[in-house]
Parts: sequence; C-alpha cells; structure tokens
Amino acid sequence: MSLVMLEISALMVYQKLEKNLLRNLTFSTEVTCNGYHSWETSFAYDILVDGKLEKLPITKLAVYFSYLNGDMYEVNTGTVTEGRCAGDVFFSANAYVANDQDGCAGTKGAAAFTIRYIEGRLTGPKCGAICTLDTGLITLNPPVRNN
Repeated sequence: MSLVMLEISALMVYQKLEKNLLRNLTFSTEVTCNGYHSWETSFAYDILVDGKLEKLPITKLAVYFSYLNGDMYEVNTGTVTEGRCAGDVFFSANAYVANDQDGCAGTKGAAAFTIRYIEGRLTGPKCGAICTLDTGLITLNPPVRNN
C-alpha cells in the first residue's frame, strides 16, 4: 500500500459551473508498476458555482486503474446523488506519467507523476459539462517499484 498525495486543478466548461476543483487529497491505496485494480467509493468533488463553493457528491463512484511501467491510466464513473446536478452521470478518463521513466525498474522506485490528461464529463439535463486539466501532480510514499 502507498500513501497517495494528489494535487489537481481542473477547469469545467459549462455555463452554470465556473470551475470544478478536485481537492488536494491524501489516501492509501494499492499501486503497482504493472497491473490493474478497481474499487467503488463515495466521493464529493468541490465545484464553484456563481462564486460559491458547492459539493458534487457521488455515492457510488466506480474507479478503474491500469498501470504500465509505472504510468497510470484511470477511469471513473458514477451518478451524482445530491445537489443541483443530482441524477447526472459523471465520467472521467485520466493519464498520469511517471516523472522518472526508469523508476519502476530502479532501486528508488517511481514516486512522482505528472497528470498529462484529464477529461471529465457531466452528462444529463441539469449540469452537462466538460472538464479539462489545469494542473496536476501525484506523489507516492513509499515509491512504487517492480517486485
């Protein structure tokens, strides 16, 4: 298990949602250099609407990760459960590239990842929107390496 520290800012393009901010997060999860895993969790994104911070809660967010030589690819999907966007479906696809491309094979491991791509979408009658990456970084402690 690695302690994951996630810092992301993503911009939401929609007439009613000014910005979708993924909080700076810290959580423990399984991470590997090569492989796949998935889980279901509750999650709430922070969104800025008309200058006011609101939550975008998803009670059953399905999370899918695949790993290849330390690079990570993530897909998330779930239905918004409360608030102005309740009933709309959230989907995102994300790509993270290891800053040290030899980290998994080396003795230090891969500890930092730059988020190169995010596309999130809210689909539905209430808050249809597209979200793209502003900035993003992931750090792992301990680093991940091949076994």
